[in-house]
Amino acid sequence: MIFVKSKLQGTKIIPLPLWEGVGGGYKLSVFPCMSQGNSINDFKDEKHPAPYPRPQGAGKKLLAFAGSLLLLSACGPTYKRETLKESIQEMARKEYKLDVEEVEVGQTVGIRWPVKNFIGELVAPDQWVLKKIDDLMMVLHRVSLSVDVPPTFVVLDVLDEQNPSIHLVFTRYVHDVKRIMVEDLSRNQYFDRLLIELMVGNKRLNFDPSEMDMIRLMMMGMDSLNQADKKEPEFQMEDVSFPNFLAQVTANSMKRILKEEKEINDNIYLKDVKGSFDSRPKQGTEFEILLDLVTKPSAKLSPQWLELKVLPLVSEEVGKIFRSYKYDGFSKITVLEKNSGKLITVPRQ
Repeated sequence: MIFVKSKLQGTKIIPLPLWEGVGGGYKLSVFPCMSQGNSINDFKDEKHPAPYPRPQGAGKKLLAFAGSLLLLSACGPTYKRETLKESIQEMARKEYKLDVEEVEVGQTVGIRWPVKNFIGELVAPDQWVLKKIDDLMMVLHRVSLSVDVPPTFVVLDVLDEQNPSIHLVFTRYVHDVKRIMVEDLSRNQYFDRLLIELMVGNKRLNFDPSEMDMIRLMMMGMDSLNQADKKEPEFQMEDVSFPNFLAQVTANSMKRILKEEKEINDNIYLKDVKGSFDSRPKQGTEFEILLDLVTKPSAKLSPQWLELKVLPLVSEEVGKIFRSYKYDGFSKITVLEKNSGKLITVPRQ
């Protein structure tokens, strides 16, 4: 562990070790000055124990970029919201020699970066494209935390220049960046809360780096290339919906938690977890977490095991996530296992 002293009054530097992969070594995070009326409690919602476990699996090098932070917030806003586009583009060009487009919709700020042969670069051994993704995420984090009117979400859209129908889209909730800076989220929780989606044509797929199938990825790229319009489309983006974001984050978290439970992992195949919501004027917003579980042939489980072990665990963890975001704008949360039809309702408290 490396500790660094800061001469900046009112700031604290937190050692943040990175794992193998992009930008290995140590980088620093700094949270805004207390003299501006901020306190650590402004950023904290729940305390989580440390040290934090490393992510596992073949995709940990792609995941590593999500944890790198270089957030230098001054004692007052450095950027103005009305000139945010110019500030982002200038930082990307000046510090990383990257040209990006910027767009703002509602409370979402997004940038698009076109890459030649993106799919090929994604699997290349030099990891050049992953390092550049890391750099652009840092640009978004730094500017969003140092602007006078911060956005709620930041989005990075990486576009395949030769095949514009392929995008890899990263979505981050800005308050989660503040929370990791004060060690109020574990590293795994921080990774869970980064949405990564692969867009191929009109299909939008959740992209899990730890389960990245390079052969399938290449084939999808080749298929879409045959049907692609080579003209690069105008950069358009929707304002990120918080309920949709929360549903996807919850699904990400449940995938990891179920895989980490040895008894569950030894007895079932986790095929998928999906999160969705439905807003209706009379019923309110209803969330559903859909589990797709298959019992292993070697498993010897009681008929009530799913109801007594799995569903209560998921229900408890889902409740923690919603409370962590201080979100109560829902009428019901249901956890459903699709193959058995078994379900449980998450209590509001």
